[in-house]
Amino acid sequence: MALAESLQEKRGPRIGDSASLWNFTPAPGWSRDETNRLRICLQKFGVGQWKLISATNLLPGKMIQQLNGATQRLLGQQSLASLTGLQVDIDRIRKDNEDRKEGVTRKSGLIINDGPALSKEQKAQLRRDMISKYGLTKEQRAETDRQFIEYTSASSSSSSS
Repeated sequence: MALAESLQEKRGPRIGDSASLWNFTPAPGWSRDETNRLRICLQKFGVGQWKLISATNLLPGKMIQQLNGATQRLLGQQSLASLTGLQVDIDRIRKDNEDRKEGVTRKSGLIINDGPALSKEQKAQLRRDMISKYGLTKEQRAETDRQFIEYTSASSSSSSS
């Protein structure tokens, strides 16, 4: 009996118990620095641009599936289709998704779509709404570029030493 209790204690968190959903670390195994690097890359290249993000080498060892899952957790929503390719304010989307209480279904803390499939026109309107509400301003793009350059400079200087 003591062995079973000991094993239960050492088992670790269950799926869905991850505190990382609430501290903005997208997934176990992601540091806060990696989370910020992902956020900067998403804002620079656009959501879903996994190959471009991977090619920066700012997140070494992270696979495309990990980037996708971490992005879902970072945004607080499962579907990324309406955001694919868009350079948007990641923090504002997360905040708005956290604040949404009524009329949403959540699974493991993420908003999921549980209604009927959207028509092409509805999808196009949703994308326009996302750009209008969350698109980066000129100043935000400049700040994202500055942070990206800072990260890439730090990465290249650390890899050359």
